[in-house]
Amino acid sequence: MKKLTEEEKATYQWQMWVPGFGEQGQEKLKQASVLISRVGGVGSVVALELAAAGIGKLVLAHGGNIKPSDLNRQLLMTYDGIGKSRLESAVRRLKELYHVRLNTYTLEEVRQEAGGRRQKERKGEKRKGFFITLLSGHDIKPSCRN
Repeated sequence: MKKLTEEEKATYQWQMWVPGFGEQGQEKLKQASVLISRVGGVGSVVALELAAAGIGKLVLAHGGNIKPSDLNRQLLMTYDGIGKSRLESAVRRLKELYHVRLNTYTLEEVRQEAGGRRQKERKGEKRKGFFITLLSGHDIKPSCRN
């Protein structure tokens, strides 16, 4: 298990005081990976809180561009991002605020990959598919649909 750096110990000092959590709990959090499908109203709050808590890796999947009506509930989106990718805006904002490893998938990439794999599969063979691959390897997969 990766040990916390001195900077991480200073950053997460307050939450490591929580009885039963401590430095060992923070180290476990640092090792964890979370898949967040949709970083809109619910997903943006989940991503912000997990990044702030020191989660090791966030994998974000979302599509579409920011609209003015998104700004009152999608906390990772800003006025300067209107018309731009929600996913790119979320990544930029999270990187501005926190040290977190990020992987991203647009919904179009997910659809293309899943469609391509379905075409390659033959009838009768076990279907694993891109969604199963995408979902595997993560400790937490919160439901973040509005």
